[in-house]
Amino acid sequence: MKFLIVDDDLAMCQILTFYLASHARCFSATNTTDALRLFTSSLRKEPFHTVFMDIEMPGFKGHDMVELFRQAEKNLNILEKDRFNLVMVSAHSDLNNINIALYTHGAKCFIKKPFTEEELINELKSSKILAE
Repeated sequence: MKFLIVDDDLAMCQILTFYLASHARCFSATNTTDALRLFTSSLRKEPFHTVFMDIEMPGFKGHDMVELFRQAEKNLNILEKDRFNLVMVSAHSDLNNINIALYTHGAKCFIKKPFTEEELINELKSSKILAE
């Protein structure tokens, strides 16, 4: 499995990588350019199983990035069942952001910062991203 972590906070990328490294190969991006490059370059050969997306980042919103990622999948005619799992990760747990993440972008779950490793892994298991 391959995970992509998109967060402008390098420390958060490192924490998520540390927590998830035993479950998947983790890649991270702290800006739009790197995130798009990593995502699109992997689509044809070995796409990401799951994308962990922060909502608030300088210059762009995670919701906008998700739309770009989903459009890239559609452009390559990737079947819906084969598209990446989305996990939104944010300190913003207001109803509007949660609704956009879950209902507009089809996120499997919404992880509120800060979180522990146990909370993260339990949520990923209950969302069927990780096996029990």
